[in-house]
Amino acid sequence: MKMYRKRFIPNEIIDISGDEVIKKKDGLIVTKWLPIHPRGDIGSGMSYVYYKEGYKISKFYDQSGSFLFYYCDIIDYKYNAETDEWTFIDLLVDVKYYNDGKIEILDFDELNDAFNQELISSAELLKACTNLNKLLGLIINNKFDKLVK
Repeated sequence: MKMYRKRFIPNEIIDISGDEVIKKKDGLIVTKWLPIHPRGDIGSGMSYVYYKEGYKISKFYDQSGSFLFYYCDIIDYKYNAETDEWTFIDLLVDVKYYNDGKIEILDFDELNDAFNQELISSAELLKACTNLNKLLGLIINNKFDKLVK
C-alpha cells in the first residue's frame, strides 16, 4: 500500500507510505507516524483517516509520548485499486481541538486564496466547507471522542 499527501499551498506531494498502518476497513485508515521533519515540539502521532467523510483526525504527542492536541485536516482522496495507491488531498482548512474544549479553525484564508488563485475548484471549496461543518458538528454535539478510540 502506497500513501501520499497532496497539498496546494505549498504545491507538493509527499510520500507517507512509511507510516505504520494499524487498521484499514470500512472507510477508515488508522496510522502511527513520526513527523516528516524532526521537530522539538512533536514526537509522534496517530491519524484516523475517515476518507469517505472527508477528514483526517490526528493525535499529536510530545517527545515523551504525552498527548498534546488533535489536529484535523479537511481532505479529499483518490484511490487507485490497481496499484493500491492512496492520495489524501489536503483541502487547506484545519481544526485544532484541545482536551479543554478549545477549538481553533486554521487556514481559512489559505482556502480562500487557493480558490481565488484557481488552485482549487468550486467543487473542492464546497467540499472543504461541507466537511468542515460536518466535523465541527461532531465536536459540538459531543460525538468526536468515539472517532479516535
